[in-house]
Amino acid sequence: VISLVLKLQYGLPYIVSLRGSDVPGYSERFTMIYRFLSPVIRYIWKRSGAVVSNSKGLKELALRTNKQQEIDIIFNGIDVEHFRPKPESRPGGRFIITTGASRVTHRKGLDHLIEAVSKLASEYPDILLKIMGEGNAQKELEEMVEKLGIKDQVRFLGRIPREETAPFYQEASLFVLPSLNEGMSNALLEALGAGLPILATDTGGSKELVHEGENGFIIKMKDGADIAEKIRIFLDDPDKVSKMGSESRKIAEKMSWVSVAREYYELYGQVKGS
Repeated sequence: VISLVLKLQYGLPYIVSLRGSDVPGYSERFTMIYRFLSPVIRYIWKRSGAVVSNSKGLKELALRTNKQQEIDIIFNGIDVEHFRPKPESRPGGRFIITTGASRVTHRKGLDHLIEAVSKLASEYPDILLKIMGEGNAQKELEEMVEKLGIKDQVRFLGRIPREETAPFYQEASLFVLPSLNEGMSNALLEALGAGLPILATDTGGSKELVHEGENGFIIKMKDGADIAEKIRIFLDDPDKVSKMGSESRKIAEKMSWVSVAREYYELYGQVKGS
């Protein structure tokens, strides 16, 4: 709204960058708010110099609000120097799964991942799920872990500053994103940079980053059994961790912040000249 006012007063063009919950329909929590704001959002998009989404999935959701809106796509970037592979950090005798640095909320679908770990724990006692972050679902999930008797297989690490998260990716053998809704997951991007194979639900930009059978697999949403079967693939064939992880790193290197900045720089130039 502020950008719109500045354009009307001073002719200053603006670009709208869609990130997630700013798009109507993204979050169930904001259903009522979206009803009131959708007309305003449509008008702001219409008067902008460009609207940019960070994934195809988010673009498709945005088009439900205005089918006529032209929307470009520029993915989020990855700091490929900071988030990079370090296989020697993986501890012997442990198969660590990470969810990356994110909010511990019900939207993340972590209960289904915990269910998957419980299905594998007795057969694979070396499995260890590490959950970074804080959120309103943590207490409930901790109680779930206690009830399932897998306290030795699941650890809640709490909030870790993003600049300190790289070692937690580097020690892991697998990244799992069981989320119910995403725009473009920064945690997934960081896992790609760290050279991890990926399991992710079909939400946000997952299908654009997870090439089935090459650097990971798409998992069914809200399905602990399917997640467990996909994790089992890597437990039974450790070579897949390094092979698919290498493919993830190749994808990450094409998405460095240098490339993303160049795309935005070109877009700003186009808007300024129009």
